[in-house]
This record gives sequence, C-alpha cells and structure tokens, in this order.
Amino acid sequence: MPPVPTAAEIPSLEAQVDADPSDADAGLRLASAYREAGRIQDASSLISSQLAALPDHLGLNVMAGLLDEDAGD
Repeated sequence: MPPVPTAAEIPSLEAQVDADPSDADAGLRLASAYREAGRIQDASSLISSQLAALPDHLGLNVMAGLLDEDAGD
C-alpha cells in the first residue's frame, strides 16, 4: 500500500484531478490528503463527484465509507 499523501502534495494532486476528473486513482490520493489535513468536507465532495461517474469503483466506495465514519454518519 502506498503511503498516504501529505498536505504538501495537495496542490499537485488538485492539478492532476483538475486535468482529468475521471482519474479515480488521483481522486483517491487527493481525498486521502484532504482527510489527513482534516479537510473532510473537501474529501467527501470530491469522492461524491467521482462516485457519480464511477459508482462501482471499490476504492471510491471504501473512501466514502471512511469519510462517513469521520463525519459521524
């Protein structure tokens, strides 16, 4: 398992996701970085938008569940 991205990596990950919003791997890395930085709402919004396009993607669904737990849902 790759290391969790850090807050310092957020700008480059945002650029990757902006360049290709359908890149679930980049989205997961960015959501992980947001989560590590305490930006749960940003992570949830990103994962929700990616799940709209890729509803059966296992990694996105797992991250959505983790974020729900973080939010207390």
